[in-house]
Amino acid sequence: MVQQRLWFIALQGLGLFAILGTNKTIRKAGASRRQTIAETVVKHLKYLYIIFALLILSSCGDSSELVTQDRILHVYVSDSLQGRYKYKLKIVKDSLLKYNYENITDSSKNMTFSYDAKNELLLFAGDKYEILRKDKLHIPQLKNYFFSFYNNSSSAMDITDPIIFDKDYGVLAIGNSMAPNFIYLEDDDEKISSMLNPKL
Repeated sequence: MVQQRLWFIALQGLGLFAILGTNKTIRKAGASRRQTIAETVVKHLKYLYIIFALLILSSCGDSSELVTQDRILHVYVSDSLQGRYKYKLKIVKDSLLKYNYENITDSSKNMTFSYDAKNELLLFAGDKYEILRKDKLHIPQLKNYFFSFYNNSSSAMDITDPIIFDKDYGVLAIGNSMAPNFIYLEDDDEKISSMLNPKL
């Protein structure tokens, strides 16, 4: 929309300058026609340069889109819910989708994920996660989302996986072989998290 408005202004401006240039040509007695046309063209080119610069800047500014949502993190140790934490999820839609989970009270607990939609790769903490299977996990309480399981491509023993993820929702759950499991919810619904925890 910004670019369309700028183009409209550009066209209006060029029309106005053309009219002014024509009037000036008529009023300029004794000036050569070629010289007058050359001066008008140079002025128009200057304005076009400014307009194109504005278009480039506006296109750079619109290259990414930011979506902000609230999340509640449920932390499970074995089968026991040990904590609830409020997070702000910021999704940056660019060449890679970036999911920034910001803890409301403690920035040291922030987490960032990236998603390569073309190759169906999830990136987290320097590791790559590949989609485990094509069938989707659907949770009735989360009507609009269909989640996939992503596994760590590393062969290490103390890895983090699976990660349950949907590109529109972000990360739903994170399994840890030697650490607590994390479950990110839109609402503080323990029924959903207690159902998901055994799947990790």
